[in-house]
Amino acid sequence: MKLFYKILVISFLWITFSAHQSAIAQNIQYSQFHHSPIMLNPATVAMKNEMLVMLNYRTQFTQAGQAFSTPMFSFVLPFISKQDRVSGTFGKVSRVHRWGGLGVSLLQDSQVAGDQTKLQTTGGHLTYAHNLDIGGLSHWSMGMQVGYFNRRLVADFTTESQFVYGGIDPSLPTNENLVGNSVGFATFSAGTMVYSDDKHARIRNYLGISIYNFNQPNVTFFERAAGQNTDLLPARMIVTGGWRVFDNDQMTIQPNARWILQGKSSQVNVGALGKFYPKHEEDPYTSLGFGLWYSLDNAMIFSFEYYNPHFIIGLSYDLRFGSSLPLNESNGIPEISLAFRKIIKHKRKLYRASID
Repeated sequence: MKLFYKILVISFLWITFSAHQSAIAQNIQYSQFHHSPIMLNPATVAMKNEMLVMLNYRTQFTQAGQAFSTPMFSFVLPFISKQDRVSGTFGKVSRVHRWGGLGVSLLQDSQVAGDQTKLQTTGGHLTYAHNLDIGGLSHWSMGMQVGYFNRRLVADFTTESQFVYGGIDPSLPTNENLVGNSVGFATFSAGTMVYSDDKHARIRNYLGISIYNFNQPNVTFFERAAGQNTDLLPARMIVTGGWRVFDNDQMTIQPNARWILQGKSSQVNVGALGKFYPKHEEDPYTSLGFGLWYSLDNAMIFSFEYYNPHFIIGLSYDLRFGSSLPLNESNGIPEISLAFRKIIKHKRKLYRASID
């Protein structure tokens, strides 16, 4: 346990000092953060004995008549080498050795006003994580990620210089120093996670920290003034953790939280995810899940989830409340997660507990 806390402190200090404060930018995140591992922490791609092919989709309408839609396709593959036996809570547990993982994602974030798409960001990530066993069923995962994106103005736009006598004259110059309607940029990210799992390789407890976009690329459409970076994509720090407080084999409850800090913008989600296993003895991978989180920016998040050994379905809804919602926010945000999963097993039965 002492080694666990030493690794945690070192990892926290290393990544925290890598972050820089900067301006606010659009923050692409999913409320079902446990179903979007590549966007949560690069280290998560090495945390499960599952191959995942996943689709996430989130849409949000604003009071100003705009809409944001964010679909993401991702693939996660763990690297497993051998089977060994370690000491667990209930004796010796037979399991496979998971030494790493690979993740690939493709996503698109679109801003639509009326019937026209105004701004679109398209790209993807390549993620690798290395996993270390630090005693019993505890592990330490470290991940790196590189991404490349294209940010594009899709529709024509007007500026103040084109308004004449109460109307718009598109033939007039915009008087803006645009260098083009698209810009490409690379992102670099890193993360670390300390976690433990149970005899079925399901995650019990975890605590991690990640920094996305620590290179802070310039994403401006305009000419850069000499020696200046006019529109830097700010680094984004994410701290997340969860602890299973109840487990009677048939039901588990895990309180968890996520804190996002990007420039001067901060978001905190605190809640819990409960799972019910109707056939826990013969099938520990089929369950019904119910989640409830409170967001400190005045929102309640409700989720319903269904798991079986072959696929996952997750549905959630962000219910916004308060008398003064900003124009860029709506009262409700639906989200869906669909995944094909393949649980990687050894030829022999993997998770067998016995008292020596």
